Amino acid sequence: MSIQTQKITLAKLSFLFAFVAAFAFLALKFPTFSSAASLDNFHPGNIISDYTMSNVDTMSVSDIQHFLTEKGNCNDTATYRADWYPSVHYHIENGHFVCLADERFATSGTHYGDTLESGESSQTAAEIIYEVAHEYEINPQVLIVLLQKEQGLITDSWPNSTQYRSATGYGCPDTAACDSKYYGFKNQLKNAAALFRTVLDGGWTNYPLGENYIYYNPNRDCGGSVVNIENLATSSLYRYTPYQPNSAALAAGYGTVSCGAYGNRNFYLYFMDWFGDPTVTVKLPTKEEVSASVSSVEALPTDLELEYRSSVKRVGWLDWVSGGQASGSSGYALLMDAFAVRLSGDNTGISYRSHIQDLGWESTFHQDGDISGESGSGKRIEAIQLKLNDELSSTYDIYYRAHVQDIGWMDWVKNGEIAGTTGKSKRLEALEIKLIQK
Repeated sequence: MSIQTQKITLAKLSFLFAFVAAFAFLALKFPTFSSAASLDNFHPGNIISDYTMSNVDTMSVSDIQHFLTEKGNCNDTATYRADWYPSVHYHIENGHFVCLADERFATSGTHYGDTLESGESSQTAAEIIYEVAHEYEINPQVLIVLLQKEQGLITDSWPNSTQYRSATGYGCPDTAACDSKYYGFKNQLKNAAALFRTVLDGGWTNYPLGENYIYYNPNRDCGGSVVNIENLATSSLYRYTPYQPNSAALAAGYGTVSCGAYGNRNFYLYFMDWFGDPTVTVKLPTKEEVSASVSSVEALPTDLELEYRSSVKRVGWLDWVSGGQASGSSGYALLMDAFAVRLSGDNTGISYRSHIQDLGWESTFHQDGDISGESGSGKRIEAIQLKLNDELSSTYDIYYRAHVQDIGWMDWVKNGEIAGTTGKSKRLEALEIKLIQK
């Protein structure tokens, strides 16, 4: 796997330029950031937390697509540069290079994993990143940063087939050619995510928790130092790229220095620049802690007993609650993927449904404790609706509210109104329901 962003297109340059000329070209093709994040808080033993690497709910498909479009440049019309490198393929349409945000990749057939210009079934990069992230429960932001630090694909305005076939640098050791069995954009992402997940789940790693001697460069003469690896996510980064930046590399920001290795440094920098501190840690709560983390309100008098419960990602189904108590969690950045409501003595009295990530509103309302949402799918509920049947609605109102990502508790709504948000890709984290006599 690559140790530095600057080697991302070496394959297309080696047959034309000497080593120095290659690096001069790379500096032009992928300019360094003028305002890189600070490396003052970079610790080689804690580059990213287990929580951040496993937080799969950070981005929807539309979020990823928006990010790729925003960071990419698909309007590069200097297509004559493709003639400089006849050994690799460039996708050019309508007089400009096609960048990652607009590219599609074959999902079957003889061209599986290759870029497509027409024909065969395919997926966008955003769809593939989202699918792989959820398959292996790896934060899609981690995969985005990996694509950038290995091949510069997020910001590259004229990527080529060599970059795509080894998109994450998987199976590409520093001392040998890339292994062709790992070629292909989706194949690269899947293998990288599988490696991260293996280490996070306690599988083999060459740099386990605790003290490890880690070199500064593949050249052993450059030396190294002992690093206390504090978490499995950081360990997985070293299994992927087994070098740490020396002090000169840290002082250089995105720049290069003698005996430098930049893979793990650049991973930290890109993550900081684009998504914030990767070392943030949120302890996943137990069911008991989730129940204790939410506040309850005084139960309202009624002759009917209304109960409800929610399913929280990585926690599971919580116990039934009633009387306006909160169900779900707050402060843990955990999504609710399903909920259920039941009413004693009247199994058709309350109807409810969810607005689900990527699916929209459920086509039918649920009743009597049936599950609304996609429990276990990892798809967040974004909004809910509840309503009473005609007989009950003449005597009662049903009030409910949602605790929403980045917003907190929203205002109470009632009788079929929408609680939560739609079109904003924000997860619903908790809910409260009250049945109030008119």
